[in-house]
Amino acid sequence: MVLRLLLLSVTATALQADLIVDGKGSGQYRTVQEAVNAAPTHATTTFTIRIKPGRYHERIIVPHDKPHLRLLGDDAATTIVTFDLYAGKLQDGKPNATFRTPTVTVIADDFSAENITFENSAGPKSPDGQAVAIAILGDRAVFRKCRFLGWQDTLLSQTGRHYFEDCYIEGAVDFIFGGATAWFERCLIHVRGNGYITAASTPQDQAYGYVFSNCKIDGEPGAQTYLGRPWRDYAATVFLNTSMSDVVRPAGWNNWDKPEREKTARYAEFGSSLQTSAAWTRKLTAAQAAAYTIRNVLAGPDQWNPTSGTRNITQWKIPFEVRRQMSKPTRLNTAPLVAAMSSHNGLDVKHPSAFFDSTRGDYIVSWASTLAANSFQAYQEPVEDSPRLFFAR
Repeated sequence: MVLRLLLLSVTATALQADLIVDGKGSGQYRTVQEAVNAAPTHATTTFTIRIKPGRYHERIIVPHDKPHLRLLGDDAATTIVTFDLYAGKLQDGKPNATFRTPTVTVIADDFSAENITFENSAGPKSPDGQAVAIAILGDRAVFRKCRFLGWQDTLLSQTGRHYFEDCYIEGAVDFIFGGATAWFERCLIHVRGNGYITAASTPQDQAYGYVFSNCKIDGEPGAQTYLGRPWRDYAATVFLNTSMSDVVRPAGWNNWDKPEREKTARYAEFGSSLQTSAAWTRKLTAAQAAAYTIRNVLAGPDQWNPTSGTRNITQWKIPFEVRRQMSKPTRLNTAPLVAAMSSHNGLDVKHPSAFFDSTRGDYIVSWASTLAANSFQAYQEPVEDSPRLFFAR
């Protein structure tokens, strides 16, 4: 009896929340977007929205001014956020673009979700099959025990650093894609049809792209997949100690019909159950594989630790003239920012959208996570010339 009471207490504590969403009406809100809108702006501590079991057919945007937002479900199998917008579907008389299809778009930093399914139910019915379940543009995003369901382009991990633990991700074509640095720990990757698991667009000067650690890959009977193909020249994807079923093609990797990308793409494997044969990819030594740790991949200049939720930060208010420029969907003039930061006489400034990188000796402005107006434009530009990051001495 004591043990049972203790377990009940732990469960109740785990589900404590600041707001409750229930489509049946028992919470403060019936839709997730209403609860997101009601969350505090520019929060500095975690604000939890509990989503009760149900199927929520809605599109959700977590804007840049809603950081530290946590979505908490009881069970991913029963707490489902879904929509069915797909590329090519007419909107206002024009075909919709892939990057306008996400069921959920997260622009804010320090977002987290647990026990929730993010789904785009359009499946292969769209003209191109492209339909995004979630697009993540913020920094330091964490997902635990979540499911990501779709067909093509299911999970867009585009900018920032993202951590996935004990998650389930399914799709057929390029269903984990983008330019972010992301770590996948103990995730199940389920292949629904012939295609490619990853399509990374890692920028050239970004050390890490996607890292899969202790994951499992399985699939539908007869499905055949590649581990990845390079969306951009310097795509970076690594599989460590991953169980791979025969759904993975023997070659393992595809060059997207661009042989020149075999010289630039950064694909590697270590300790997995299948030894792929693509000669242009790397087979890591034990010492090389040991360098791939959550800390090395995700820490960054603020020493972020997604497992403990800690990081180093010195708050600094961006001057008005800089914020005004950052509100425009055009390339940022960094001169006022550099002048303002220089007045701090070498202070190591860290901010969700601006910090000083002592290794580079540069001021860095991370702009996609703070500038909603430029988010979609950034997808469509060459990654090596993307407005996602600016460096200025």
